[in-house]
Amino acid sequence: MYNRLGDEVTKIEWISSDSMAGPSHRVAALEQKTVAELRAMDPWIVENTNFLCTVTIARISPDQQWWFSSCPKCHKAANPYGSDYRCTGSCGSVNAIPKFRLCLIGSDGTSAAEFVLFGRVAQQIVGKSVITLMRCNGMPREIAAIVTQKFTFVVSVSRKSLMQRNISFQVNSVETLFGRQACVPDVRDFGDDMDDTNGSAKYKTDTPFAAPFGCEEEYASQNA
Repeated sequence: MYNRLGDEVTKIEWISSDSMAGPSHRVAALEQKTVAELRAMDPWIVENTNFLCTVTIARISPDQQWWFSSCPKCHKAANPYGSDYRCTGSCGSVNAIPKFRLCLIGSDGTSAAEFVLFGRVAQQIVGKSVITLMRCNGMPREIAAIVTQKFTFVVSVSRKSLMQRNISFQVNSVETLFGRQACVPDVRDFGDDMDDTNGSAKYKTDTPFAAPFGCEEEYASQNA
C-alpha cells in the first residue's frame, strides 16, 4: 500500500489489469512515451502494444460516469432488461456487478489525453471499492482526490480504438506513484481541442482514429 497524499515516489507492486499481471521485468522493457508521442502514433501499427507514460491528472472527465454495470462472466457492459440485465456480449448472462471505469484527463506538459482505468486497476489508486463509493452523493472525494496526482501508467491502444475518432488510452496497470503535485496541469495550453467550455471535454487526435470514451469491450477482451 502507499500514502496517496504523500510526496514520495512509490513503486507500485499490485496486480495489473485483472488478468494482465506479469513480472516486473516486462514493465522495465516497455518504451517510455510522452503524451504527445502517444497521440502522434498510428493506432493501426501500435494496437495491443504497451507503453509507459508518466502524467499528472488534470481533471476527471466531466461527461463520463465513474462506474458501469459489468457482466460477471465476460466483463462486457450489461444493460438493464426488465428485472434482470442483458450482457452486451454473447454469454447470455442476466446478472451484473458494478465496476470502476475512471476517465481521467492527464498531461505531461507535451500534450493531454484521456486515460481510462477499469476494475481493480482503478481501485488501486482510489483505495476503496465501487460498492462503498456508490453510497456517496455526487463525485466521491476519493476519486476527486486523484486530481494533481502523478503516475506512471502502462497504457495501450486496442482494436476498438481504431473505430473511433476521440483519443483515449486504456491503463493496463499503475507502475509508479509520484504523489500529489503542486498544481493542476493547464490543458488549455494545448489549444481548442482541450476546451471544455460546455462541460464536455473534446480531444482531437493527430491520427485518423483513436480510442473511444466507452471502452468496456476493450476491458472485456483483456479479461476474457
